[in-house]
Amino acid sequence: MERWLAAALDYVPRWLDYQMRLTGQPGCTVSVVVRGKVVLDGPLRDVFYESEALKQAGVIPPQTVRFAESIPALRDLHPLGPNDLALRLGLAPELVA
Repeated sequence: MERWLAAALDYVPRWLDYQMRLTGQPGCTVSVVVRGKVVLDGPLRDVFYESEALKQAGVIPPQTVRFAESIPALRDLHPLGPNDLALRLGLAPELVA
């Protein structure tokens, strides 16, 4: 594999995390493509909770998603970040900043 491609692939998880934080809004979508085939496509809140498909594609879900999936009471809330989790729990986002 060429050096530039390896570096670009290493950067993808950080780029996805940044994009998720930047655009984690209703209506924003994301696609996951593996070997030229779209394996996931839809709203961030749905795609980032398809853990098994993401794992097979080599994408690590954001930390908040992994945290929420480990706690049954939070799993169905599908939070995308700490502020979103606070809002969904009825807390002021400033409390988690």
